[in-house]
Amino acid sequence: MPIRNFHGSTPLSGAVRLRGDDIEPADVQCAPLRKGLELWRHERGSRLFPSRQQMTPRVLGSLLYNMMLIKVVDGGREFQVRIIGDAIVAVDSDPIQGMMTASIDKLLPGFGAMLHRNYSTVCARRAPLAMRGQFYDEANERLFFREHLILPLGETDDTVDHIISIIAHMQTVTPAFLSRNGMT
Repeated sequence: MPIRNFHGSTPLSGAVRLRGDDIEPADVQCAPLRKGLELWRHERGSRLFPSRQQMTPRVLGSLLYNMMLIKVVDGGREFQVRIIGDAIVAVDSDPIQGMMTASIDKLLPGFGAMLHRNYSTVCARRAPLAMRGQFYDEANERLFFREHLILPLGETDDTVDHIISIIAHMQTVTPAFLSRNGMT
């Protein structure tokens, strides 16, 4: 899979930026993403991807904390966030559960469009997509290392009808934080 820049230094909402690149799914480093990829591969067996019914809360277990379940709407013209884990809410803090990517884009300019592009890529490829980079929240002076794994689900290998999105954030400190707290 070719590596592409997925965000550049894209301003999303107000003072939030994402920057990073695609990586090979096998290269994810964060434990929840590695576990998610392993479970996904196990459940799919010889298929391209498992079905939504195979990826039950019992199977996903602790991954629910770091994941979103996305419903593919109208053949991939739109995507709806059905479930969002607490770890994602704690970092992103915007109420996007139940929202379509177009509505997310109105709430968080650029973010819904970015999600739509990434989910469309997974539907078109019918294969996982992984990214690694930084998430910077200027307003709260929070900088995070971020890995993101997007996994297709479907009843047949022809059509992706749901997506599991697993995200891991590790907060780091910013120069402003160090300076403000006399640590420079």
